[in-house]
Amino acid sequence: MLRKTSSTPEPRPAPGLIGASGAVRRLREQIAELAAVDASVRISGEPGSGKTFVAHAIYDASPRVGCPFLSINCATLPVEQVEADLLRGGMAVPVNGVLLLDDADGLNPDVQSAVLRVLTASPLNVRVLMTSTADSHHVGATATIVVPALRDRRGDIPLLVDHFLEVLGRRHRRSVPRLCQETLDVLLGYSWPGNVGELEHALERTLLACDRSVVQPAHLPVTLRTHAAMTAVATAPLSLEAAVDALEARLIRWALEIVRGNRSRAARWLDTSERVLNYKMKKLGIDHMQYRA
Repeated sequence: MLRKTSSTPEPRPAPGLIGASGAVRRLREQIAELAAVDASVRISGEPGSGKTFVAHAIYDASPRVGCPFLSINCATLPVEQVEADLLRGGMAVPVNGVLLLDDADGLNPDVQSAVLRVLTASPLNVRVLMTSTADSHHVGATATIVVPALRDRRGDIPLLVDHFLEVLGRRHRRSVPRLCQETLDVLLGYSWPGNVGELEHALERTLLACDRSVVQPAHLPVTLRTHAAMTAVATAPLSLEAAVDALEARLIRWALEIVRGNRSRAARWLDTSERVLNYKMKKLGIDHMQYRA
């Protein structure tokens, strides 16, 4: 049987709503409009964009705040179990409250329609919210709200970085470093296919890797470093050999920066031998001594 996650969810931070971009302002306006009515809502967006946070924001701003809130992650439960429990009365748990069908893409559209019909016609007085990916279509929902992708609101990244570093610093009991401009440029130039969720995970790994007061690009996860290095090389009109040299030089410098000029550690960090690293450093004119602390 379905079990409610909590009768009154604890307040949750909503990083997906942090920002000053036009996209976020419009999202806040939509949330306020939909919170004021009692319609069923489909919340659409890419993975990691903050759809669940938006559902909680609608609940928190609605007249039903404080009423039961049942959240069902449809992606982690067998579809047959979710469908059977919903249609045989499991929805009585959030009576007069809110039912969130999180990650509802796997549910049969007919079941979604049946759930909405049952709730509309029943005395349970339950409001339904559902989240789904951007390219899915769900029948029955009265309104749809689309959560913007992070790449469509890059101007919000500095504010999100400040928020996450502060939260993560408290969580891991670490002092919060600041980002140098080159590091921020790397974050701004990345496409963020995992959206806000990917940014949070990247910053957590960065915070744990950084032992200084300033975050350098070398402290970022390898995916971001490689993307930034390849982007820089791709923008320059170079021959193939020169492009490879430029990419290797940037990665080697970042490695030496993070290990403070220790060549053996830099070689391990780059997954190569110290002999190969020394050869490339000599070829590229890189002096490890300038990276000594």
